[in-house]
Amino acid sequence: MTINRLRLSVALGLVALAGCGGSSEDGAGLASAAPERPAFELATGEAYDLAAVPVYGGDHSAVYAYVDAHRDTHLAAIRRWLRQPSISAEDTGIEAMAEMLRADLDALGFAEAELVPTDGHPGVWGYYDAGAEKTLVVYLMYDVQPVEPD
Repeated sequence: MTINRLRLSVALGLVALAGCGGSSEDGAGLASAAPERPAFELATGEAYDLAAVPVYGGDHSAVYAYVDAHRDTHLAAIRRWLRQPSISAEDTGIEAMAEMLRADLDALGFAEAELVPTDGHPGVWGYYDAGAEKTLVVYLMYDVQPVEPD
């Protein structure tokens, strides 16, 4: 099994795991059997060897120059995100933050940028094809913790 297929298997397994939660009663109010946790076989002969990873030698001077040239725009975007309340535990500003994230992905030119309904707060899905050989998957949260007055 190649490392890419391994990652795909794990990702699909996590999706399967997400569907395993739920009520311990069926629609008729009768106790139902607990869902079985899926079994995953992660078979690979590849071991991670940090020493085998070459030192990065890329040149990002053009990227740094772009960031420097657009510093005020980037800072304004960060400040806008910091001003938006997004406290999951209090159900404060989450929908607005999710929509802000979706709109920002759309404005960046993502081919897909949408809110994904869930039983709780919405997820945000974005897909951007830069034509690169490899795909990067990023998972992060768009909410914060409640303020502790102390």
